[in-house]
Amino acid sequence: MNSAQGSVSVIGGGFVGLTLAAHLLQKENQVVTLVEKNSAVVDLMKNGKYLVWEPGLAEILDKAQSDGRLLISTTLNGLQSKTYFVCIGTPKPTKSNSTNNVMVEALTEIFKSIPKQSTIFLRSTVAIGTTNTLKKLATDLGRSDISLFFAPERTAEGVALAELKVLPQMLGAAEGDSLVDGEKELESLGFDVVTSTTAEVAELAKLACNTWRDVIFAYSNELALMGELRGVSALEAISIANHNYARANIPLPGPVGGPCLSKDAYIFLEAGQGKVYDSVIRSGRLINDSIAPMLISAIENAVKAQVEPILCIAGLAFKGKPKTNDMRDSLGIEVLDKVKSSHSTWQLKVWDENISQSELISPIPRCENESDFQKVDVLVIANNAEFFMTPSGEKKLQALNKTAVIFDLWGVTKNLNGISAEINIFGDGNWVKYLGK
Repeated sequence: MNSAQGSVSVIGGGFVGLTLAAHLLQKENQVVTLVEKNSAVVDLMKNGKYLVWEPGLAEILDKAQSDGRLLISTTLNGLQSKTYFVCIGTPKPTKSNSTNNVMVEALTEIFKSIPKQSTIFLRSTVAIGTTNTLKKLATDLGRSDISLFFAPERTAEGVALAELKVLPQMLGAAEGDSLVDGEKELESLGFDVVTSTTAEVAELAKLACNTWRDVIFAYSNELALMGELRGVSALEAISIANHNYARANIPLPGPVGGPCLSKDAYIFLEAGQGKVYDSVIRSGRLINDSIAPMLISAIENAVKAQVEPILCIAGLAFKGKPKTNDMRDSLGIEVLDKVKSSHSTWQLKVWDENISQSELISPIPRCENESDFQKVDVLVIANNAEFFMTPSGEKKLQALNKTAVIFDLWGVTKNLNGISAEINIFGDGNWVKYLGK
């Protein structure tokens, strides 16, 4: 069961699949087939456009394509690999569709298509119990010959290739499959492996990683939200609480979005089937979800006397550091969408030097030069991208009129000079005047 010098297939051409493929291709003589159903995306990838910004990614994939070691396909038919990594994104579960349903649908096709005696590693985030549910599905479909393992991805966008080289790969085996064999396979592909006694333990461990971070950030955000409601600086309170006090290491507040943290709490809770206690994880997610509505309310109050205010959302990716072009579940996009649907007379603009116009789903005008910024009434800084702190970025913020209002969710303006617009940093307690009585 050794694919180190053979062919491996990666199913899913998003962030997880592309970075994994690039990692595997750094091993000499490794051949990877990347399967992506979206034919338009496949055409782009074959022409060196991978849609995911990750340092070094394009160079690795381009060279592998040129060398014939990276094959890109829209279909599973005809694949001869014996090792498959399933990197299909799992959505936030809804009342009508669970995470399990999404995976069952996808794996049914895979089980029917791949060769005998194949091995599958699930990289997707799933609810507890999913791996064994899928193993039973394979058996019911007459594919008990397939070995199934849960080996989740847990890298951070912007540093994924570096982390894939050093992060331990969690691994759990489906019931009846050999954990030792799965461990040997991953080790042969260059992974450091940490095993769990069951697949359910590995599934819970993956969910623990993201839900822990979500709850920790929610704690800071609750402090900030309370500070804004009471006109008290939570930022100062956190600084004082942390100062030379080893038992306090409270992070700074800020939006918590992206394709993982925004949904993994709900995937975790799905396993409870409504029988779970009062959940700190659910409460934390609701706190983080409440930032956007509070921000929109503040914006509405800031421009309530204007008929056609100009609102600029600055920073559309869900985070600024490390740099990424991933706009999934970002605060900036959420605010844009909600304001667009409820305020038809408002003029909406965007500012993001990390995202091109072609990457935007709808053609929203951009703020590009200083004259554009002079006309803005409200500017929202929705992530902490480096371009805000460059001389060019600082000049654009300085061009804002003194009657303009800045809602800075990340505190990026605190070290910038010469800004005449009113600055409201999240957590500093200044939003109270915009939140109504």
